[in-house]
Amino acid sequence: MGLGSYWGEVLDVLQEIIPVYDKVNSYISLGKDSEHRSRAMKGKIQNGDKILDAGSGFGNMSKTALDAVNGEVEIMLYDPLLPMIKNTDRLFQKNRKQHAECLNMYRLRANSLT
Repeated sequence: MGLGSYWGEVLDVLQEIIPVYDKVNSYISLGKDSEHRSRAMKGKIQNGDKILDAGSGFGNMSKTALDAVNGEVEIMLYDPLLPMIKNTDRLFQKNRKQHAECLNMYRLRANSLT
């Protein structure tokens, strides 16, 4: 299954909504996006866990995971759109090392595809 030939169109739409990405998340969840993320994480993340946030967008889910265990997890953010990854700095400003690692992982992935 999967998206097949529609994947390019999905990426185009996501690229277009980057300026309003958080608002779109809020609207489609009827303003409960943060609540849903927190409920999804409750009791499932433990100190020392290693997490892959595939399709991370701005990293909202990763930030929720970090907050759930006071930053005691290792998270790799992965998104096919570099502008999404670049926008993670607003969530991870307190730990610039995490943000730099996030961007470096994206660069490694991008270079491995060429």
